[in-house]
Amino acid sequence: MANNYKVKVQVEIAACRNDVDDAPTQSGVGVFEYVISAEQAHSIDACEQSLLQTNYAALRDAFAHHLEVVSQQYALEVAGSLGECEVKPYRVDGEVGRITFDTYWIEGMEETAGNKAKCAFPTLHAQEWYRSTGFKEVAMAYGSTQKSYRKTTALINRVRRQEDATPSRTLRENTE
Repeated sequence: MANNYKVKVQVEIAACRNDVDDAPTQSGVGVFEYVISAEQAHSIDACEQSLLQTNYAALRDAFAHHLEVVSQQYALEVAGSLGECEVKPYRVDGEVGRITFDTYWIEGMEETAGNKAKCAFPTLHAQEWYRSTGFKEVAMAYGSTQKSYRKTTALINRVRRQEDATPSRTLRENTE
């Protein structure tokens, strides 16, 4: 039997008596809530922005959690226990935004010996970020052909709802 995954998204906008929030708040893995005023809920623009802000926070959290679990599963196949694994942060600059999650791998085991946990994701250097295909398509192609790097990173960070997430120098260095 194949080990498939189901991606499920449910969005609900419902009246409530809770106090208005300043930003989305996390209530579970990949689950965020954002209490907005009746005025904001009745405004097309304000409601749209609240939905997008909440959506992107939930997407990034669910994505990071999923990738960490995948790393754990690979490590358990090789080591038999997570206690024998080295835990290191892994950084992704993706179309959904910037995320960081923990990877689990066995220190000192050569990749040729079947260290699947180390091979689950491409090896990164010290401060390097993995750039997803979606990020490269949007950021690098658009940034290098259409606008300045500064304007492109401002647009990308705005669309992903992450202020100052990807600096323009990162985009420039990876494009040139």
